[in-house]
Amino acid sequence: MEALETQAAPRLVELATRVDCFTESDLCLLTDASPATIETWRKRREGPAYFMAGNRVLYPRAAVTEWLQTRLRERRTTEARGVL
Repeated sequence: MEALETQAAPRLVELATRVDCFTESDLCLLTDASPATIETWRKRREGPAYFMAGNRVLYPRAAVTEWLQTRLRERRTTEARGVL
Protein backbone atom coordinates (compact mmCIF):
# COMPACT_ATOMS: atom_id res chain seq x y z
CA MET A 1 0.00 0.00 0.00
CA GLU A 2 2.85 2.41 0.84
CA ALA A 3 4.38 1.91 -2.63
CA LEU A 4 1.04 2.86 -4.15
CA GLU A 5 0.95 6.02 -2.00
CA THR A 6 4.45 6.98 -3.16
CA GLN A 7 3.54 6.45 -6.81
CA ALA A 8 0.31 8.42 -6.44
CA ALA A 9 1.95 11.41 -4.71
CA PRO A 10 2.96 13.34 -7.85
CA ARG A 11 -0.48 12.77 -9.38
CA LEU A 12 -2.19 13.88 -6.16
CA VAL A 13 -0.18 17.11 -6.13
CA GLU A 14 -1.07 17.72 -9.77
CA LEU A 15 -4.76 17.17 -9.14
CA ALA A 16 -4.77 19.31 -5.99
CA THR A 17 -3.10 22.11 -7.93
CA ARG A 18 -5.76 21.90 -10.63
CA VAL A 19 -8.51 22.47 -8.06
CA ASP A 20 -6.46 25.29 -6.44
CA CYS A 21 -5.63 23.39 -3.26
CA PHE A 22 -2.66 22.33 -1.19
CA THR A 23 -2.19 18.77 -0.02
CA GLU A 24 -1.37 18.00 3.60
CA SER A 25 2.25 17.45 2.55
CA ASP A 26 2.30 20.89 0.93
CA LEU A 27 1.06 22.46 4.15
CA CYS A 28 3.74 20.60 6.12
CA LEU A 29 6.40 22.00 3.79
CA LEU A 30 4.96 25.49 3.91
CA THR A 31 4.70 25.66 7.70
CA ASP A 32 7.63 23.38 8.62
CA ALA A 33 5.17 21.44 10.76
CA SER A 34 4.86 17.69 11.06
CA PRO A 35 1.82 15.78 9.82
CA ALA A 36 0.91 15.17 13.48
CA THR A 37 0.93 18.92 14.16
CA ILE A 38 -1.23 19.58 11.10
CA GLU A 39 -3.67 16.91 12.30
CA THR A 40 -3.75 18.49 15.78
CA TRP A 41 -4.53 21.89 14.24
CA ARG A 42 -7.44 20.28 12.37
CA LYS A 43 -8.80 18.60 15.49
CA ARG A 44 -8.54 21.83 17.49
CA ARG A 45 -9.85 23.92 14.57
CA GLU A 46 -6.72 26.07 14.72
CA GLY A 47 -5.40 25.49 11.21
CA PRO A 48 -6.67 26.59 7.83
CA ALA A 49 -10.06 25.52 6.53
CA TYR A 50 -9.98 22.19 4.72
CA PHE A 51 -12.18 19.61 3.12
CA MET A 52 -12.02 15.87 2.85
CA ALA A 53 -11.85 14.25 -0.57
CA GLY A 54 -12.29 10.61 0.30
CA ASN A 55 -9.57 10.00 2.85
CA ARG A 56 -7.44 12.90 1.60
CA VAL A 57 -7.32 16.29 3.24
CA LEU A 58 -7.11 19.26 0.87
CA TYR A 59 -6.60 22.89 1.82
CA PRO A 60 -7.94 25.55 -0.55
CA ARG A 61 -5.15 28.01 -1.32
CA ALA A 62 -7.37 30.97 -0.44
CA ALA A 63 -8.09 29.44 2.98
CA VAL A 64 -4.38 28.89 3.62
CA THR A 65 -3.62 32.48 2.61
CA GLU A 66 -6.37 33.78 4.90
CA TRP A 67 -5.12 31.62 7.79
CA LEU A 68 -1.55 32.81 7.29
CA GLN A 69 -2.77 36.42 7.39
CA THR A 70 -4.29 35.79 10.83
CA ARG A 71 -0.85 34.69 12.02
CA LEU A 72 0.88 37.81 10.72
CA ARG A 73 3.07 39.55 13.27
CA GLU A 74 3.82 43.22 12.91
CA ARG A 75 7.33 44.52 13.44
CA ARG A 76 7.56 47.04 16.23
CA THR A 77 11.00 48.54 15.64
CA THR A 78 9.90 52.10 16.47
CA GLU A 79 8.60 51.11 19.91
CA ALA A 80 11.63 48.95 20.64
CA ARG A 81 14.06 51.81 19.93
CA GLY A 82 12.48 53.87 22.68
CA VAL A 83 12.96 51.06 25.18
CA LEU A 84 16.59 50.43 24.29
